[in-house]
Amino acid sequence: VHEKIIRHGYETNMFLGSALIDMYSKCQSIDDARAWFHVMPKQNVVSWTAVIGGYVQVGKGHEALDLFGKMQQTNVKPNAFTFMTALNACAMIGAIEEGKQIHFYLVDIGLELDAFVNSALIDMYSNCRSREDACKVFSTMPKQDTITWNAMIAGCFQCNSYELAWRKYEEMQHANMKPDNVTFLSLLSGCSNQGLVVRGYDIFKSMREHHGLEPTIDHCNCIADLLGRVGDVEEAEDVLKAGESGSNVIGWTSLLSHCRVHSNIEVGLRCFHRVVVLDPKNSKGYILMSNIFANAGRPNDAEIVEQLRYC
Repeated sequence: VHEKIIRHGYETNMFLGSALIDMYSKCQSIDDARAWFHVMPKQNVVSWTAVIGGYVQVGKGHEALDLFGKMQQTNVKPNAFTFMTALNACAMIGAIEEGKQIHFYLVDIGLELDAFVNSALIDMYSNCRSREDACKVFSTMPKQDTITWNAMIAGCFQCNSYELAWRKYEEMQHANMKPDNVTFLSLLSGCSNQGLVVRGYDIFKSMREHHGLEPTIDHCNCIADLLGRVGDVEEAEDVLKAGESGSNVIGWTSLLSHCRVHSNIEVGLRCFHRVVVLDPKNSKGYILMSNIFANAGRPNDAEIVEQLRYC
């Protein structure tokens, strides 16, 4: 496609150039993304944001912030999306000082009132384990919406402030803010991390019964992970089967790992079969199943699974 863009003379199109940078970044080819960025005849805020976001996409937060600094030395002014991308880079590497500098800049130009920017600020402070700063951003906002409530709840869980997270969820409902799929994903993840089976089930059921939301694969994976952690792998299997609406390698591989911990060969084999059907080259599935057999004193079966891995 890139070749055809050049052949048809569209390589100077700024939007196509930014789309190419985004494509190469998402394909984990950041060197190609950076190279194309440099050969573009002109860079604008869209292309700068795309290449900075590309480095965040591949987990290179330091390089992303370095590019953000270089962008500020040009005549191109960052927009809300650029700042959000830079804040994501700060969150990734725990760069709270750089994050605070960006925060000051946002206040100076009046962008701190943007809900998405505020959510990125809350997320950045939370990832940097600065709960107080995250709470301050949230409390000083003139108006909170579902996006910022979600950021605050997720941030509390991120800082291991579990009781505060549950309190914020209650406050969100008292403020007549309707929770959405993102809210419940944070709550279920928090339940899984705390091992709160009963609360997790209540939250999971309330999605459909009280809020009219259909659980997604991610929600099913969270509740299955919670059940798997406490050894209830059969019920976790039922949850994954009931929630299947497509490929779910992540969920079945996660449950397979719990089967290894709890030495459940029967459910483990069924999980292994699903993982192999969905992704035959998934080496983790073979390793986990081989370990289950080895731990159960079945070295021959473990060897067979190991051999299948290389077929």
